[in-house]
Amino acid sequence: MTRSTEPHDRRARRLLGAYRRLGALLPASARRQMLEAAALDASELVRRASHRGGRGAAAAAALRAMADLAVRIGAERARERRTRAGGERMRAWTTAVRQAVRGLLRRPAYATVAALTLSLGIGANVAIFAVVDGVLLQPLEYPDPDAIVLLEHHAPGLDLPTLPQSDGTALMYAREVSSFSAFTSLETQGRNLAGEPGMDARRITVLATNDGFFPVFGVRPALGRALVAADSEVGAPPVGLLADELWTSDFARDPAVVGRTLLLDGEAVEIVGVLPAGVRVPDEDFQAIVALELDPDEGFGSFSHSGLGRLAPGVDLSAAQAEIDALQTRIPEFFPDVQEALLEAAGWSASLTPLKDEVVSEIRATLWILMGTVALVFVIAAANVANLVLVRAESRQRETAVRTALGAGRVDLLRTFVAESGVLAVTGGVLGLVFASVTLRSLLQLAPAGLPRREAVGLTPPVLVFAVALVLGATIVFG
Repeated sequence: MTRSTEPHDRRARRLLGAYRRLGALLPASARRQMLEAAALDASELVRRASHRGGRGAAAAAALRAMADLAVRIGAERARERRTRAGGERMRAWTTAVRQAVRGLLRRPAYATVAALTLSLGIGANVAIFAVVDGVLLQPLEYPDPDAIVLLEHHAPGLDLPTLPQSDGTALMYAREVSSFSAFTSLETQGRNLAGEPGMDARRITVLATNDGFFPVFGVRPALGRALVAADSEVGAPPVGLLADELWTSDFARDPAVVGRTLLLDGEAVEIVGVLPAGVRVPDEDFQAIVALELDPDEGFGSFSHSGLGRLAPGVDLSAAQAEIDALQTRIPEFFPDVQEALLEAAGWSASLTPLKDEVVSEIRATLWILMGTVALVFVIAAANVANLVLVRAESRQRETAVRTALGAGRVDLLRTFVAESGVLAVTGGVLGLVFASVTLRSLLQLAPAGLPRREAVGLTPPVLVFAVALVLGATIVFG
């Protein structure tokens, strides 16, 4: 009877003692962190089990606690072995890198030739990839740029492969096409600026457009208001917005500029707003925006300005193209002076092209060919360095034999060779980035003025990732 009613605290002390003895098998770090708290938790579980089910339940709870501890011991010891092994591997690699650096410093001619050869291959590839990435791969700098499309007409029967917009067609598309959430017309103009007293008289580029410009490109004025439809009506007072560059150079970023005037070709244009910095149209740098007059009475002809639309949410390019195709059959309905027979003879049609495809269409093939050429240069450079590494390995046979005799295994020897290759590759990569930076500046200076998206070209994060990939690839190739 006495044993069956043994005080709970005595049984708890016994369990704690047994738990701690088993817990001594835990690694020292884990033992300090968890053993005491875990032992107390186990003792409490046994005490509760004893209250609920007597000695049998208490014994079962104690066994479960011991089993849990045994599992935890196994896991913690395995983790400690992994940590220790990881630390040993890290120390081994650190030693191998130090030995590789010392070995390369003892043979400066070999190290210099190998690193410079590799740097030329990496640098050329990084420079060209920077152009490819900025021009072809990166999205246009607008919200949801894939939704912006260029709308052009085609009349091959009249020897007119492409035609832009007239006032009449621009108004028709803006009014009739439900696939567009917005549609705008653009026309670049050279205008003579002779503004307020004290401002320099000079030639500037002006973008004539309408209210659709702002939703199509996702732009909001930094100051003042955007253009509205009434600004493009015939006879409306001339209004415009300053680009950030002109606001800075001629108005010292004066916030009170709204309401003042610009003299463009002698015409007074009221400034109704200022654009935020960085707003641009592909291939066009402009200093101001003015309202483009759209005359509904002009009719079908006089195709003079580009038309850009933004696809409505949920509308894909094929659906929008189908609606545009259907609308071409109704042109005589909107323009009674245009005969259906004339459109058929002209082979009249209209097409939608994603804006990015239009921007890079003329340069895409050239850039990919150039990228393939410099990739071949990298392969040749890596092969030359690999040959140098092989020659170097043959000259180190005596050193390898001595290290093997001293107990170095295959893994140790392989680690040494890979470390030396890695040091060469990293050195070549760093020098290659310097070479790429210089080469990239020269490329942009020598590139034709029509190179699109020039402002997006640079040593951006994706380009640096590409450089790291080249370094890793070089290490693998001749490691």
